[in-house]
This record gives sequence, structure tokens and C-alpha cells, in this order.
Amino acid sequence: MSKSKLLEVLRRSILLFSVVAISIMVLPAQGLFDKMQKELQLNKGVRFDYTSTLKDKNGRTLQSNSGSLIVKGRLFRLNDQVTAVYNGKTLTYYNPQDNTLNLSNPAEEELIQINPFVVINSARNYYNIQENGTQITLNPKKRGNIVKVTIQLDNRNKPTFINVFMRDSSQLQIKMANQVQVNVSNSTFVLGKRQYPNAEVVDMR
Repeated sequence: MSKSKLLEVLRRSILLFSVVAISIMVLPAQGLFDKMQKELQLNKGVRFDYTSTLKDKNGRTLQSNSGSLIVKGRLFRLNDQVTAVYNGKTLTYYNPQDNTLNLSNPAEEELIQINPFVVINSARNYYNIQENGTQITLNPKKRGNIVKVTIQLDNRNKPTFINVFMRDSSQLQIKMANQVQVNVSNSTFVLGKRQYPNAEVVDMR
């Protein structure tokens, strides 16, 4: 075999080895991610209790809320200081402080800051997935306000802590507990004048 042919064979071998190595590196992350999705069963309906804390770039707490979250696919209902529902297109939330019903069509990043499980449903479209032990790291494919999301899993592959890192160095930290499968209809994700007949409607769509 000539020297040039030998070099070409070596180059192809190195390239093949690199492809295999990259595949081996990627598979565990996607495998762990798949296991998490299987445990969550978001498409069937699941309820969580949570505590969310917003911290500034110096680690100081700006806001902290506790509440419950019902998720079914991309639909969700959140109850804490406000009640908010998302029907797949429109976000509606009731603010008792000023008795208003607020309607908007939020972008993906805005949804993630309200319901971190949105990132799990859309991860493969918007993020590169990495794994380190029992932690999944999601790095955005495109530049935006969110620079990284980490998801900590327990020994049953269920998420217990989600941290959303923002470009201004602030962090949204969510502790999850009491995951329960629930049967919910789409009416769970409807909020309007029927529930709050005296509220002022603020339509920002």
C-alpha cells in the first residue's frame, strides 16, 4: 500500500472513530432525558408542588413563590400568588391584587420562566442536551435571554430541581415535590370571565 493510500485509510479510521466517540457521548444524555420524560408522563397529566426563587446576579433573592402546577403536554395550570393557564397558544392569568384577567401570546422563553416543564417538551428543538451524572444540562441552540438550564434528577429519574440561568446572570430556581399523575380535561386550562365575572380584561395579544 502506498504512503498516500495509507494516510487516507488512517484519516478515514480517525474520522470513523470520532463519529463513534461522539455518538457514545451523546447517547447517555438522550437516554437519561428519555427516561426522565417517561417518568414524568407529561402528556398524560401530572401535578407538582413547587417553590420558585428568583435571584439576582449577586445571589440575592428578589422573589419567592410556592404553589402547584398541573401539566398536560404543553398545556398547564399554575396556582400561586396568581392563577395562570396556558392553552397551547394563549396565556391567561388572574391577578387578585388589581382584579384583572390578562391575556397574552408569550414566546417560548417567557413560557419557560413561568413553567419550566415547557423546556422539557421543547428541548430537542431548542437545546443541545448534555449529561453529567444525574444532571441534565440544556444549552440553547440560538442566542436568547436564557443561557443554560440544568435539571437535577433523583434516583427514579424524576426532576427535583430546575435552574434557569439568564443572560443578565440572574437565576430562576425551582424545587419540585409531590409528583402525582392526574386525569385532567382541557377545561382545566381555561380561565375567563366565567370564573372571574367582575375582573377587568387586559388583552395584550
